[in-house]
Amino acid sequence: MMTMSARSLRQRGFTLIEIMLVLAIIGCLSIICIPLFQRFAARARKAEMHNVLGKVELNFRNNYQSTGVYGADITSD
Repeated sequence: MMTMSARSLRQRGFTLIEIMLVLAIIGCLSIICIPLFQRFAARARKAEMHNVLGKVELNFRNNYQSTGVYGADITSD
């Protein structure tokens, strides 16, 4: 029969099966989460683009109200 100290030394670490199980769970979660994160990031970029374009539109409208033209002529003669 094992003594108490020998038993506690034997049970201190993780078994290979436990480590493999944890790695498999992490792998499954990453397979699910990475595409979700990519879609979330794409939606955030799209929202930021709409925000910036809205600010550009507002600046054009403000410029038109104050000067009567939408923008300066940038073509050269």
